[in-house]
Amino acid sequence: MLGAASYLEADGITVVAEESHTWDWGIAVVQGWVAQGIHPRTLIVHLGNNSAVSSGEFDAMMAAAGGAQVYFVTLYEPSLGAHQAQVNSVIEAGIGRYANAHLINWDSVAASAVCSDGIHISCGGAQTYVNLILSSI
Repeated sequence: MLGAASYLEADGITVVAEESHTWDWGIAVVQGWVAQGIHPRTLIVHLGNNSAVSSGEFDAMMAAAGGAQVYFVTLYEPSLGAHQAQVNSVIEAGIGRYANAHLINWDSVAASAVCSDGIHISCGGAQTYVNLILSSI
């Protein structure tokens, strides 16, 4: 998401994106907003490259989000192998448990949008990422 931040912001989306963060960090960010009286109507969550996720962490994100519509972006990083599959599996299973949880399947289109490192989108794939998000929310 970091590579597409300026594009998303240009479309009116507030982005909190930093490198190397975990699901626990994301949950804490949302809980912090709620503690400050900030209740987003829509959240886009793209976490998991740097840590596995459990169904409990998925549930904690949903609890922190309250009634917001939450869109979870699947991972695409082939070098992660089983890790990518684990994170995407938890996301896909979690989506089925909540009416306000939605899937953005980055994994299905990312191969044609990432740089030669197979991960980053800063080499021209950012608009593909943004288009996928905007068409999903």
